Amino acid sequence: MERLKVAGKADETEVLSDGDGEVDGDGKKVSREERERRKQRGKGKSLKRYLRKQRKNVIDPTAVAIRKKLEKQREEKLRARMAAKNGGEAPRKPSALDRFKRAP
Repeated sequence: MERLKVAGKADETEVLSDGDGEVDGDGKKVSREERERRKQRGKGKSLKRYLRKQRKNVIDPTAVAIRKKLEKQREEKLRARMAAKNGGEAPRKPSALDRFKRAP
């Protein structure tokens, strides 16, 4: 760069810097640490997945009650579906081979 300046061929209109010279809305210089702090965090898929898995491990009485309620609703729906499918017969325990039955 110095050689170009001596020869008079250097383009001095655009001065390159390491980025510490940024100016925010108030006219103050913003340091690199402050810019790092302003970055949005928590938007990535992997971080969301990690946090979701961590939430599963928390035992909360309301969460336990909701899970029990949802499980009970699933069982009721399954019983109603099986009763409608069997035409009012006694509910029987589903077999592992039931998944291969053809629908009428």
